[in-house]
Amino acid sequence: MLLYWSIEDVDQEGGAVRVLLVEDETRLAETVRRGLVAEGFVVEVEHDGTDGLATATTGDFDVVVLDIMLPGLSGYRFCASCALAGCGRRC
Repeated sequence: MLLYWSIEDVDQEGGAVRVLLVEDETRLAETVRRGLVAEGFVVEVEHDGTDGLATATTGDFDVVVLDIMLPGLSGYRFCASCALAGCGRRC
């Protein structure tokens, strides 16, 4: 899993930062989700690449925290598809 953004880069409007977390390992996803929520982020979790992409294209997320080796759709293909679909501000 890779996450590299400064909160100052993302939260420019002063609102809660919305995070889409795509991680197939349930326990790891829950641990990361709890940590992000404790820091004030609003977090939505998906457990495979296909569902994650569907959520990313219909939601307005500031950041995507993405595992690379996902069932359904790899993290690399997720990013390529997300960029083509124009979802979110970054992928």
